[in-house]
Amino acid sequence: EPGTVKKMQSELAHWFKEAPDTPLYMAINRNAQRKSAAPEEHQDTELEIFQAIAPILSSMKIASGPSWWIRRNAKTLLLIGDGNFDFAKALGFMGYRPKYATTLETRTSKNQPSERGRLRCIDATRIHRNYRIQSAALNGEVDTFAWNFPHLDDKKDATNEDHEALLLGTFYSLGLLYDSLCDVDALAVLLRPFQFGITLHDDQFSKWSVLRSAERGGWRLKSWDNFDTQAFPGYRPSTSTGEPYPAKYARFYVFEYVEGYLDVMCPNLDGRMY
Repeated sequence: EPGTVKKMQSELAHWFKEAPDTPLYMAINRNAQRKSAAPEEHQDTELEIFQAIAPILSSMKIASGPSWWIRRNAKTLLLIGDGNFDFAKALGFMGYRPKYATTLETRTSKNQPSERGRLRCIDATRIHRNYRIQSAALNGEVDTFAWNFPHLDDKKDATNEDHEALLLGTFYSLGLLYDSLCDVDALAVLLRPFQFGITLHDDQFSKWSVLRSAERGGWRLKSWDNFDTQAFPGYRPSTSTGEPYPAKYARFYVFEYVEGYLDVMCPNLDGRMY
C-alpha cells in the first residue's frame, strides 16, 4: 500500500545495495540526491519508489501460492506458535499434516492427552535450546518452519518494538539451530537450507521492521504471496484465548537462512546463553 512505501524504501534499500543497476536502487539514489541537493525544494517521490518496488516484488511471488509451499514442505515442517493447534488440525484434514506443531501454551488440564508431533511450552526465541527439536533437525525430520500471525498474547498493549524483538529473537534462534547442526554434520545440513515462512496482516511487515530483523539474523527474503485463510478449510486465526485474530490483507513471506551467518557476524553470540 502507498502508505507504507516510505518505510519499505528504507528497509529494502540495503537488500539491493549490491545490484546498483536495479530500478529500486536507482530510484532510491535519485531520491537521496534530490533531497541532499535541495532539501527545501525536495518533494516526495513515493510514487516513483512504489513503481520501482512493484515489479521486483511481483517477480518474487511464490509460484503456486502459500498452500503449495506448505503442502510441499509438510513432511519436514515445524509450525511455530500454533496456539490451540488450529492450523495443524486444518492441514491434517487436508492430508498434509506438519511434522511438528508447537505452542507456547501448556496443557489446559492434566488429563489432556499428549498428541503425536505436538509440542507445548515452546518459546519461539528459544527453539535452538529444545533438545527434541535439535534431534529432529539433525535427523533431517525438520528443515522448514512457519508461523501464522505471530503476536504477544501474554503482554497487554504490546508495541511494534515488542513484536519486532519477538521476530528478531526467532530469526536468531532458528539461525543458531542451523549453525549448531553444521558443526555436527555440515554436508547434510548444507544440502537442505532452512526456510521460514511468516504470515502477517495489514502493515505489520513494515511496522515491525521484519526485513531489518531478518537481515540481522542472517535471513534473506526469498519469496512472498497473498495468504488466503479460506484456502485452509476449518482454519480461523485466533489468539490463545480463542478470540478471532484479524487477518486483513494477509501475506506470506518466505525467508532462507544464509549458512554460518551468525558464526561469522556475531562470534560472541553464545547459543547456550541466548
